[in-house]
Amino acid sequence: MKTKYLLLFLLLALTACKKQDDKTAHYSEVRAEMEVLGAESISKARSLLAQGNYTAARDTILQMRVSYPMALSAREEGILLMDSIDLGEAQTLLANIDAQLHAVEAAGALRDSLQQEYDELHQKVKFFQRKLRYDKEKARKR
Repeated sequence: MKTKYLLLFLLLALTACKKQDDKTAHYSEVRAEMEVLGAESISKARSLLAQGNYTAARDTILQMRVSYPMALSAREEGILLMDSIDLGEAQTLLANIDAQLHAVEAAGALRDSLQQEYDELHQKVKFFQRKLRYDKEKARKR
């Protein structure tokens, strides 16, 4: 009887200590399929981001969240990608405002308005850069 319990205990200890080689091995079929489809959505959003199409990239991520709720890994990547989208969008707006500022050097009132918008966007860019660094560090620790 003791031998049975000893074998059972050893078996449990070995399976508990076994390092899982494939992170997705425990996923259900539905989740595995959603992860694949979610990864495709992430890939599509990355392409749109590379093209500078921030709205379509954001919409793709948001649609992925709704369509594939069990694609948790893809959703986690989507958080980082959304940070990159926000950062890219803010940097583009900042560059546009900067160009407008240089174009209207002479007009005082308009320049003040543009300068304020430029300063706000500059702070927004800095925020998204910090947030992206933080989210990447957090994801690396997992």
